[in-house]
Amino acid sequence: MDGTDTHHIAVSAISFTAINLNISSYKLYMCGHTVTSRSSFRQVLEGISLAFFCSAKDPPVPDRCIANQCSIKNAVTDLKQNADWARVNRRALQTVIDQHHSYH
Repeated sequence: MDGTDTHHIAVSAISFTAINLNISSYKLYMCGHTVTSRSSFRQVLEGISLAFFCSAKDPPVPDRCIANQCSIKNAVTDLKQNADWARVNRRALQTVIDQHHSYH
């Protein structure tokens, strides 16, 4: 298995976790657990930010995460700081940033 396969696996795992958290967040919200739901949805935003950042060409992030040297709680900030390198749509990123601040 080469480095590319490892990156694809990392992006897939992060994406799956974000989807799972999104479903769990909605279930919590529907059961009336709004505070827990908000916390879970914040993690969804962080997860999708990390997955997008890791999916960019030649990403340094998966290697850091695999080595346990990065934190998902900084994913939105990291994506914002490296938006040009990751080729992120600025309007879409601003939506994620705004939502992350409101759920934080």
